[in-house]
Amino acid sequence: MAKAGLLDKRGQTILLLHKREQDSKQIIIILGIKNKKEKNRSTQTARWIQVAVIWNHRM
Repeated sequence: MAKAGLLDKRGQTILLLHKREQDSKQIIIILGIKNKKEKNRSTQTARWIQVAVIWNHRM
């Protein structure tokens, strides 16, 4: 099963799983925080995404 994970401030690749109402399939969104410029934007979005982040160990 998927375990809940927290966004890493250092910028590791994170697997974000979202469920659609129409489709029962789970969509994997890969958020790669590599550039420092993008890190500032990602930290702001990370604050509200943090709750919904699911780390999939199967991948």
